[in-house]
Amino acid sequence: MNGIYPMWVAAHGKQAGEAKVVELAGWPYPRHLAGRLFPVVVHGDVEGAKNVRRLLVDWLAFMRLAPASARAQLDRHIGYWQPCATSHLA
Repeated sequence: MNGIYPMWVAAHGKQAGEAKVVELAGWPYPRHLAGRLFPVVVHGDVEGAKNVRRLLVDWLAFMRLAPASARAQLDRHIGYWQPCATSHLA
């Protein structure tokens, strides 16, 4: 095995024992998206948009993608605390 196969190929399907051996041997996950820029725009109608934005940015950065800029990370509330039935125009 040359180390570029996905985990499920290297472990012959869903063989947990083989998957653990491959992982502990230092399986080099191919990061084919590394270096690509990303923006994140999250909107919500109640609390939590900021946490979702942070979670997505952290996850993409962990995969070695690069934030397009600080201004490309946006979270906003639309129709904050308004009834759903009347907030769609906002």
